[in-house]
Order: sequence, then C-alpha cells, then structure tokens
Amino acid sequence: MTRTDDGFTLIELLIAVTLSTMLVAALGMGVFTYIRTADATANRLGETPQFQVAATRFAADVQRASSVQLTDPAACSVPAGSTLVVGFSASEAGSDLASVADDVFVGVSYSYRTVATSTQKQFVLERSECRGSSTPVATMSFVNSGNPAFVPTATCGPTGCGALATVSLPLHICTANADGTCRDGDVTATLTGARRF
Repeated sequence: MTRTDDGFTLIELLIAVTLSTMLVAALGMGVFTYIRTADATANRLGETPQFQVAATRFAADVQRASSVQLTDPAACSVPAGSTLVVGFSASEAGSDLASVADDVFVGVSYSYRTVATSTQKQFVLERSECRGSSTPVATMSFVNSGNPAFVPTATCGPTGCGALATVSLPLHICTANADGTCRDGDVTATLTGARRF
C-alpha cells in the first residue's frame, strides 16, 4: 500500500486561518463604519429642513426690521427660561395704506434654552413673534439638537446693526450625549439676513 500526501500541513492551515481572520476583521470594520456613518448622515439630513425653515424666516425677519436688539429687553418677550439671541422690531401697514395711524407693531425674538434629558443635553432655538404688544402670539422651535457647548450669538456687520447691516447667527448642530459632548461631531450653519432700512 502506498501512502499519498492528501490534506494540508499545519503551516498551511495556520496561514489560511490567519488570512481568514484578517478578512473577517476588515469586513466587520467596514460594516461598523457604514452603520455609524449612516446614522450620522441620517441625523444631519433630519436637521436640513429645520435649517431651511430657520434660514428663510431669519432672512425675512432681518430684511423687514427697522431696528435690531442684541441685548434684553427685546421688542418681543422671550419664553420663560430662554435667553435672548437677537430681536427685531418693525411695523406693518394697517388697512389704510395712506396713513400710519393704524400701522401694527411687529416684534420678533430669537432665543435659546438648554434642555437636558436622560440621554442628551441640547439647546432649542426658538422664534417668538409679537403683534401690537411685547407678548408673543406665536412661538416656533427650529433647532432642537444644537451643540450645548456652543452658545448662539448674533452679530451685525460691517458697521453695526444700523441700516443695510447684515445680521448673522451661527449655529453648531450635533447629536449630544448626556454630558453635552457631541457624539459625531457638529455641523456649522449660519443664519443671515440683510436689512433694507
């Protein structure tokens, strides 16, 4: 009877197991990276409509403003527990366009407040609108997952908040952990508008 050399040697088996392990590890890292990136992308895409609405409203508010307030008191009161970021005052024509006697005062304030839950700490950017008084008749929240380490601050330029000034409000958006740190980095966006008056 003759003996044949069928099968694999121990060295061949060790090389095959090592290469298989490296291949599985590389594939696992690829899948892990895809899942993490997909979650971050989904979170950022979820913010996009909020940015669009906020940017549109902010630009319109700046454009019609006859004055800009960067400190309290704002023309329109901010919700309890919120901090003023920027306020705008304007007047809209009443029913008699030939007279200013029935013009209506309009005030808009942008404010933020910090909200903490068991899983994350975030800030909420709110827009309050007043008509005829300093009491808000409408409040809407735009951004509800902002970076809590970044306090939104509006600026006017190039020469202050007077006529034809540009008003900017930078925002840093992220998914925050309970301690306030960002899970996946933050996205920066700036709300801007140019005054006409």
